This record gives sequence, structure tokens and C-alpha cells, in this order.
Amino acid sequence: MDIHFFDENVGVASGIIETEGGVILRTTDGGENWTLVHNTNRGLEYIWKLDFLNDKVGYGSVASYVGNTTIVVKTTDGGKTWTELEVDDATNGLETQGLGFATEDLGWTAPKKHGMFETRDGGKTWTERDDLANVNRFFRLSKDLIYASGSYVYKYGDGEPNAAPDPLPIEESELFEVSPNPFDHELKIKIGVEKLTFAKLDLFDLQGHHLASIYNDEFPAGERTFTVDPDLLAQLPAATYVVLLRTHGGFRKLQVVKQ
Repeated sequence: MDIHFFDENVGVASGIIETEGGVILRTTDGGENWTLVHNTNRGLEYIWKLDFLNDKVGYGSVASYVGNTTIVVKTTDGGKTWTELEVDDATNGLETQGLGFATEDLGWTAPKKHGMFETRDGGKTWTERDDLANVNRFFRLSKDLIYASGSYVYKYGDGEPNAAPDPLPIEESELFEVSPNPFDHELKIKIGVEKLTFAKLDLFDLQGHHLASIYNDEFPAGERTFTVDPDLLAQLPAATYVVLLRTHGGFRKLQVVKQ
């Protein structure tokens, strides 16, 4: 979901191999060939944003949609190898997206619809900050001047990030419902959008294994209800599953329970 080049030949790109996990690829020939250098090996994780402080040290945010421990990844050799650093051990799928650093030690990562986490020791430890939230993108002009966009435009200067005191509420413009929940032999998913978009609707288990593709096409304005294949549902053991909706408006997930 992001890309960074050190020069005309050497660069890294991040994203997902959907059935495997979040990945980082590296090229040394201007993008003609790419080598997989890191894989989280947990399905339904994206390595979302990359931020390099220099030609050696860089970080990547990991967005998880199945409730895995919140982590970031770090490299100290220009993206050749990466280490996972735990941010928060709550297995609640924080969907970390925004990531930005002022120095090799001081930085922030921002889960969607959640407070921001701050590190002052290069990612070894993190502290949650409730005064900042919902940041998707950081832009660093210098170690003393950084902007970030979210519900507000945040500015880092004079040692502390700052913004308006009360974050704006996050409004969901898309309809996304499942019923019944818990379910047994029947599961219906209702989605609705205000304008034409592309929609991808899938069912996963909590380990990120892809179980079913329910819809994957253009979706016109309006509402539609999908019924998951009852033969598939009959084969599923009693457990918790994830319904993931991806549109131009973003990603949304719902957990459903099989009785």
C-alpha cells in the first residue's frame, strides 16, 4: 500500500498477499524484479504505510483486520530485513494505518478510529495518547516540523503534536449489516452506498484464511442483500468469523458467530 525508493534502482514496496499476510518487496534494478523480504504470515494483514528516516532506518505500519496483536515493522539495513515490534497486545484488530517518525527514536502510529501510540525509543515501547486520533498520513519537513492528516490536520512543532481539542466524529456513509448474528444455516449481508463504487465482500476466519468471495465487482448507488452459500455455512465449525467489505470509501469489518 506504500512505496519508497532510495535512488533510481533500489526501493521497497508494501502491501498484502491476501491468503498469506502483509508483505514488503524490494528491488535493486528499478522495479524490473522484486524480491519478497518480509511476510507477516498472518492473513488479512496489510503493511500499510512506510516511513524512512535515512537510507538505513525505516518503519512500516501493519493494519490487521482479524484481531491480531498490533505491531509495526522496522528495518535498520535499508529494507533488506525487517523486525516486528509489538505496539499493543490487545487482540482487537486496531487496523493501524498512519505512521510517522521525527527521528529514529521518536515516532507515532495511529490505528483507525482509535488513539495514537507514541514511541521514544525506536519502537521498543509504546504509550497510548488519547488526545490524538484517526491519523492516516504523516508528512515530515524536518525532525522539528511534521504535519499529519486525520479528522484534523495535526502539526508537530516545539516538541509536541497539537490540533483542535475535540476530534471530529467519524461518520459511516455506507450501510453494512449482517443478520442473523449469531447464525447457523443462514447468513445475510446487506450493504448500501450513496454513489457508484467498487465493492469486494469476503468471509474469513480469525486466522485470516479466506473462506468465501461473496461479491467482487462494481456496485451502483443503492442497497443490496447477499446470502452466503448455505452449503459453505453448513461446513463451518462453531466459531467467530470476519465479514470484510472493501470499497472506495475504505475498509469495514463485522464479526459474526456460528452457533
